[in-house]
Order: sequence, then structure tokens, then C-alpha cells
Amino acid sequence: MFKSKRKDRRQPLKRPTLGISWIQGEFHAVYFDNGICASRWQSEERVSTTQDFKAAALKATTQLKVAAGSDVAMVYESDNLAHPFIQVPPMSSKDLQSFLKRRAPQEKAFSEDAAWSWTHTFAAKEAQGILLHLLPESFRKEIVQTLEDLNLYPKSFMPLSEVMAQHTMRLSVEKTDVVAMLATFSGETDILITRGDGEILFIRDLGYNWQDNIEILVRDIDRSILYAKQQFGVAVNKLSTAGDGSGELHEQLESRINLPILAARKDDHHAFCWAMDICRLPARRTSNLVPSHIQRRRVEKHALRLSVMFASVLMICAAIVVIQVEILVSNSSVVHGAKEKLAELTAERNQWADKMRTLETSKNRLAQLNNPNEATYPVNFFAYLGDVIPAGLILTKATVTQKGDVREFSISGKSNSTADSSMIIRNMEKIEAQLSAPPLNALMDDSWKKSPDKVLGRGNSEVFKRLSFKLNGYMK
Repeated sequence: MFKSKRKDRRQPLKRPTLGISWIQGEFHAVYFDNGICASRWQSEERVSTTQDFKAAALKATTQLKVAAGSDVAMVYESDNLAHPFIQVPPMSSKDLQSFLKRRAPQEKAFSEDAAWSWTHTFAAKEAQGILLHLLPESFRKEIVQTLEDLNLYPKSFMPLSEVMAQHTMRLSVEKTDVVAMLATFSGETDILITRGDGEILFIRDLGYNWQDNIEILVRDIDRSILYAKQQFGVAVNKLSTAGDGSGELHEQLESRINLPILAARKDDHHAFCWAMDICRLPARRTSNLVPSHIQRRRVEKHALRLSVMFASVLMICAAIVVIQVEILVSNSSVVHGAKEKLAELTAERNQWADKMRTLETSKNRLAQLNNPNEATYPVNFFAYLGDVIPAGLILTKATVTQKGDVREFSISGKSNSTADSSMIIRNMEKIEAQLSAPPLNALMDDSWKKSPDKVLGRGNSEVFKRLSFKLNGYMK
């Protein structure tokens, strides 16, 4: 058997999908979840207008418990949807799209703007055959808006001929076969003439129920076969049925049509088969009436959500960075203040260390001065004098004489620069005070205070250069 180049394009469902068939007022819905048809629902009332559709769609989503964000695939057929057939010369896909954009408004039978799609068909005389699908633009917008208001994503909105052609893909036919496919509904019957490879020739909408008009249906089948022969030069050699009551139709036609009638699957003999099949058809088909920008809304919304999340993450990261910078700045200020405080404490510690060293030196010298060793006492005494003599005086001579338990000493010196007698006297008094204090406890000969000018070598207090002085005392 031949396998058509237009293969069975039904695909597994990766997302929850609501399938709708709205055909000549009949509304059927199926809901696929995890790739399985979980539930079905049909409207008991006819659905004729967009307001009827809005009510039916709401009931379907409620009854079938359709999840928000699910896809929607819909097959549609009514007198509102026209299918003019045109022939065009061979041209590229891009040129064909531009050509049909200009041609579609000329083919419409209504005054308002048209929403349109198209399907390649079989054509004779070396030309391309195009089956246009024309619908009022306002009608399409209302359908799309209704679905979006229900928080659903319209994926496809296709004419019945596309789904009927898919049934042909599952039949055992040869490439050269031409099949008449009959789709049955409660109030209408459609005839699709298609090649064995799935290429459509034409479709006819018969506005009657076959159960009450079987002989009229047989006559219309014969007319369709004749039309295919006259217009396309092909002979219809097989027939198939699908839809609600198609099994009974199959039996009725066996004795009335002189053509082999192909056995259809059991799943093709109920009213929900069209809604089930549209769910598995890929959306990227020229016959899809849902514009590409609407098909992309899920992706765009997802991308927007990711962008918002990414921006939020960036904002959080930026906030964290700002906080960290503030902490670093704060820590830097604390560290800077701590460093300054440490520098102050270090300087203070060094000052105390210097004082301790000076105190230790003084302590050692005092200990040496208290040493009764006669050999070292003069040395210790002279070392102590280095701390006693003021900066303004220079020590020129010092003697220590041991006489029994008494040590007599004499200190002589002069000023280191120009000075008057009063300054020298004040310094001599300072020296006396320190030598008289512990640890020496020296007894000073203060007789010089009675005649200080004699001690200084001058009888008045005029200024002289390098005035001299002399102090005497003893220690026990």
C-alpha cells in the first residue's frame, strides 16, 4: 500500500488541550490531559452566534475542568465560512502569500474585512489550486477574545476540510486513488473529494440530514463524482464515512453506491471524532485562521515572565550589592575609626613605656646611690647629678670625699649661655632641693644664700656671660 507524502500529521499532546468542534451549530468539546482524552462534553442547544459560543465555551471549561493556560484547538464549519476555489500560476511561497493577500478581499461575499487562510489543492492545466477559507475578521476576533478571556491559548482554528483530510491519511489507499469522504452531522452532511496522497480537490456542504434524505445524498455523491471527472479529470474510485451515525450510513450506501466503501475505525463513528482529531493537528498550517502573533502569545508571556523574574533577581542582587557596599562602607568607617583609636592607644602606650623606662632608670640609679660600696658611690653620685643639673647649667667640677660615716661633696659649674644672676640662683635652689630630697637626703651648706653675689663672682645683678656657681654639702 502507498504511504502518502502528506503523512498522518497528528502529534502527541505535550500540554493540556481543549478540542472544540463547532460545525453547523453543533458544539462538541474534548479535554486532553497528559496526552489522554480525559473527558467530553456537548452542548444540548444549538450554538449559532458568537454569544452562544461564549456561553458554550464557558460551560465546556467548567464541565471538563479545563486547567487555566491550556491550549485550544478548534475545527469550524458553517455558512459563515466560505471556501472559494481559485487557480494561480506557479510561484514561490512568498509571492503566493502576497498574491492571496490581494486576492482574498476580492473573493469575499461580505462587506467587512476578511480573516483568511488557504489550502493547497489538486489543480489541472499546469496551475496551482488554492482553496481559500474566508471569514469575517470581527467574527474571528470575538472567538479568539472569548478563549483568551477564559485564560486559554488559541492554538488552531481550522476548517473542517483539514480534519477530514486527516481521516484519509489513516485509510488504506493507493497514490492514484481518489476518495469521496462523507462527514455526517445531526443536521448536515459534507463531501470532501481528495486524492490518495491527501491532496484536496474540493469540498461540498450539503444542508440536510442524510437519515431523512438518503436518496438525495446518493444523487449528490454522484454529482460530486461527475464534477471531479469534468473539472479535474480524475475518477473517484473509493468512498469513506466518518462522524456521528457514519456506521449506519456505511451500511445504507453499500447497496446504493457502486464504489468500494472503506471501513473506518470505530473512533471515527461518533460526534467527538472531529474535536479529537483537531487537537493532534500541528498549528503551523496555512489553513490555520489563528494569526501567528496570537499563536506566539504563550511563548511571549512565558518570555515576559522569565524577563520579570530575571529583572527581579537582578534587582535583588543589586539590592544585596548595595547593602554589602553600605556594610563595607560602614565597616570601613568603623575600621578607620578603630585604626585611629589604635594609633592613639599605641602612642599612649609608647609614652607610658618611655615613662616606665625612665622610672626604671631612676630606680636603678637610686639603688646605686643607696649602695654602701665606697668604690662605686662616687660614680653613682655623678650619674645622679646628670639628672639633677638643669639644662641651663654646665657641671664643670664635682668632688666626693669620704670622712668616716660622712661623705662631703662640692659642685661647681657655670651657665651655658648669657644669663643673669637671678636665673642662676633659681637653678641653684632647684639643685639644692633635689639633693636634699630622698634618696640622698643631703645636708646643703646654704651659707651662699647670705652673699649670693660673692658665690657668683660679682657684687651686682648685671648681666655677664657664663656666670659661675658653687654648692657644697654632705651626706651620712
